[in-house]
Amino acid sequence: MSAPFAPPSAGLPRSDGDADASRRPRHVGRRSLLAGIGTVGLPTLAGCSAVDEAVDGERRRFPEGDWPMVGRDARNSSSFPDARAPRSVEKRWEAPIGTWPFTGPVSADGLVLLPADGRLHAFSTRTGEEEWVADLPHDVGGTPAISGDGLVCVSTRERTGDGDGAFLHGYGLQDGRRLWSRRLGPGRPYAVRVDDGTAFVRTSTACVAADVADGEPLWRTDGFDPIEYDEYNLDGVYAIEAAPTVADGRVYVPARNALVALGREGGAERWRVDVPYCYASPSVGPDGTVYARGHAEGVAAVTPDGSVIWRVDDGGVGAPAVTDDAVFLAYADLVEVGRGEGAERWRYDLRADFVGATPVAFSDVVVGMGVRPGAVRRRSRPFGLLGRGRRWTLPDSAADVVSPCVADGRLFVVDSIRGRLLAYG
Repeated sequence: MSAPFAPPSAGLPRSDGDADASRRPRHVGRRSLLAGIGTVGLPTLAGCSAVDEAVDGERRRFPEGDWPMVGRDARNSSSFPDARAPRSVEKRWEAPIGTWPFTGPVSADGLVLLPADGRLHAFSTRTGEEEWVADLPHDVGGTPAISGDGLVCVSTRERTGDGDGAFLHGYGLQDGRRLWSRRLGPGRPYAVRVDDGTAFVRTSTACVAADVADGEPLWRTDGFDPIEYDEYNLDGVYAIEAAPTVADGRVYVPARNALVALGREGGAERWRVDVPYCYASPSVGPDGTVYARGHAEGVAAVTPDGSVIWRVDDGGVGAPAVTDDAVFLAYADLVEVGRGEGAERWRYDLRADFVGATPVAFSDVVVGMGVRPGAVRRRSRPFGLLGRGRRWTLPDSAADVVSPCVADGRLFVVDSIRGRLLAYG
């Protein structure tokens, strides 16, 4: 099987336009790609300060519960707005996963799943013991999704001399047995989203809705182009987490240079909004506002009927994380903007040229990847003590282009260089 990360040719210069270099879209060259596959965090022991310890006497944990798909839920929120993160973390276990893992982990029912090296691995969230492993028939297409009735939907990409083929497969969550397979059509598939018994998949040519029970297609909307932008050296390898987002009777689809809204029933197009170099899955706030991000020209906040409320310049390939009052963006910096007006609240340097992983937002911190993966405080310290900074830093490598997940009181992170899944708590 060919390596899913084929390093592109090295670098064109950055495009001119924005005087602030930290906000300029970056051409993705070989060095950025290799850094994104796995960057080494500082050798600092993950820890906390006395100020944090004084908040309360009990040790805080990551939230319990599941993270069954990319972005945690059908709205792609990647957040726990009512939960606080631990004041310190330590590594609970690590598990080998082979070479070139290139999707994010997902978790449900005490298992954390990760496709890697042509196989689907299932580990115990508590111990890291491998519960089962299943062979995939083709290269994995994107991050899988777990339905509420215990079925894992995995997209794969068949490579043939006549072109690519997109497939969707259903596996039993508890035993890894393949239950069904369906060909979705030509092209490559990206990530899967599951909502109320339906799987939604964006391929390079279409958006498809399928019945989770047997994979039978319910509808198919054609007319989409591959999520690729040669001028920024962005090909489909970075779209591994690009899944349709489902909310309030709509399916929001990342398209080439646009956000497209389809009807949940039937897939008819309702509207489309220009989002130059759109790459990531959109995210939906609690009031139905959709946040779509492009690599070059930032984020657009759009009403459910397709009206643009605001735009900000912070572009990137990772999806926004959304809470009740804020939107969080990661690229070279980690940024918080107000959800209602888009005004920047703070910015933190991630010491990285390219972060494609979506951050995870809590009420008190935001967990971001980068050269120093860890938790950044959302608010300044009391009396200006140390200013805004990190609560803790992970001591291990973490993939910049693969999003973490939080489930069962653990933070799960992929180390792509060493080929392992790491659990912190």
